[in-house]
Amino acid sequence: MFLIGNFFLTIGKLSDFLLGLYIWVIIINALLSWFNPDPYNKFIQFIYNISEPALRPIRRMLPANMGVDISPVIVIVILYFLKSYIARTIIDFGVRMR
Repeated sequence: MFLIGNFFLTIGKLSDFLLGLYIWVIIINALLSWFNPDPYNKFIQFIYNISEPALRPIRRMLPANMGVDISPVIVIVILYFLKSYIARTIIDFGVRMR
């Protein structure tokens, strides 16, 4: 049974790490939007390509005349919920299986 527990523990920790990393990508994207970065820079393109699939649906649901883009805040709240609830639940399940 400990093998299954270790598997779930590893999946939970990996998802916790990846969700935390993605939160930082969203934060970096939001910070870059305050400046005028070079759109041909590979790092800028990478950050944009990674974060836009999560931000685009939220932007479509928000009214266009808000003036301030709050989609990164909404995505970060959703990711934090997933990180705290789902990843933590998988980790706790793995600990109990051990």
